Amino acid sequence: LPLHTLAALAAAGVVLWQLIEYSMHRWVFHAAPGGPNTIVAHFLMHGNHHKYPSDIERLVFPPLPACLPASAIYGTLQACLPQASAGAIFAGVLVGYVAYDCMHYLMHR
Repeated sequence: LPLHTLAALAAAGVVLWQLIEYSMHRWVFHAAPGGPNTIVAHFLMHGNHHKYPSDIERLVFPPLPACLPASAIYGTLQACLPQASAGAIFAGVLVGYVAYDCMHYLMHR
């Protein structure tokens, strides 16, 4: 693919990350818990971040667990798009993810 096309696809990936992050934050991290087990799971996954917003151990999503949603995103892109396009968009998603986590970390420090 031409460089300008790769750059545009990567930029689209950055925007896609913002949509993914908003969706996860809105509908997963702030979903209404349905019972005691989901209350505990929610607190462990995200609630403790709001209770202790400056705890440096909870400011960013750990890299190893992040591999699961990253694999799902990449697999979906690979299934729907040509390999070069999927790779360029996924690179943008990763740039968006790292930029978001850096910004989030700095905002809470």
